[in-house]
Amino acid sequence: MKVMVTGAGGYIGRRVVAALEARGDDVIAAARRPVAGWSWYPFDLGRPSDITLPAGTQLVIHLAADTSGRGMLSPASEIASAQALADQSKAADARLVFVSSQTAREDAPTDYGRTKWRIERIVLEGAGVVVRPGQVYGGAATGLFGTLVGLVRRLPLLPALLPAPSVQPVHVDDLAQAIVAAGAAMAGATVFQVGEPEPVSFTEFLRAIAQHRLRRWRLFVPVPVVLIELARRASFHRVDALERLGSLLALQPMDTRASLDMLGLCLRPLAEGMQRTHRPRRTLLAESRAVLRYVLGTSPRRDLVMRHARAVEAVREAEPLGLPDWALRRPAWLRLLESPSDLELAWRLDSATALAEATPQGAALFLRVGQPTGPARAVLGLSSAVLTEVFWLCVRTVLPRSARQTRNARTPRGRL
Repeated sequence: MKVMVTGAGGYIGRRVVAALEARGDDVIAAARRPVAGWSWYPFDLGRPSDITLPAGTQLVIHLAADTSGRGMLSPASEIASAQALADQSKAADARLVFVSSQTAREDAPTDYGRTKWRIERIVLEGAGVVVRPGQVYGGAATGLFGTLVGLVRRLPLLPALLPAPSVQPVHVDDLAQAIVAAGAAMAGATVFQVGEPEPVSFTEFLRAIAQHRLRRWRLFVPVPVVLIELARRASFHRVDALERLGSLLALQPMDTRASLDMLGLCLRPLAEGMQRTHRPRRTLLAESRAVLRYVLGTSPRRDLVMRHARAVEAVREAEPLGLPDWALRRPAWLRLLESPSDLELAWRLDSATALAEATPQGAALFLRVGQPTGPARAVLGLSSAVLTEVFWLCVRTVLPRSARQTRNARTPRGRL
């Protein structure tokens, strides 16, 4: 299918183009400037009279918008550009998918939301499809998500708005899949609402950025919403940050379940989506180092770490366990995660032990090669082992179960 994507160089546009190319579509990146590696077509929202569709276009995905918050483009220009796209799509018998916003309302507090609503009317009247995303996050820290990540990175104190507004997160790659699916859906003149069905507070969203994206602790200070409203009304000039906060406070909840079902989409959990770009090899090496240090009681040699990682890659498809950071930093605390039902962790520990036993480092530990022996030392070692087990049994009893079950559950794929 020949697909034109406007705003292809943006935060969401890049992921949509990648999803279309993965599906085997012929993608045209419509943007003001060429996008490296992609077929480029000049497109400028500020010049609606110049907008034309490339010959043979079957699907148009309209993402381009003025997201600067500074009103660089007039709403009239954006609406005229959307009208031109709708007219040309109808003439070419091409389907039009418009990516709108959760803020789209006739009485939205910002020009951005009101403009989105007016464009939605144009698209729906032409039997096009509208996609309303919730709070987009994940992937590269650009767009609004990048702004929030930057704030959380710089500020040790963050506001906890009271009462807390709610957002419905959607990972940028899940949204890209939703947009592609909306382009193929049979329904016409439909609004797909895409976001987590169960909203989370904006404070929880910022906390997820701090905890899972940046791995930093942040203190949240209660801030009454009424103070923000007073500041907005008292300001004589437009302040972008206050305008955006006002838009956040005015968000209307979306019932997304029906849309997700129609698109066949299951959103990833917020904590998982907040992780940085997945680097399984690096994560796998860190986990191999931790489990080897756990069984050896000392730092393993680099070649042993590499051997264990290669064993996992060969048998477990290089799938990391998802061990928490505290276990990677203090491998002795892996004892808290051991349980009879966690077969995958048991396999990693057994394989680490088997590999370690075949090395001089492991032989010195397990077989006491080259070390003094005798009945007294044997009794001392046995007593130490018993006391250690008693200590960990007490710790397991005291700590709540939730504090110990932090590892992501994964399905074992095989055995050595």
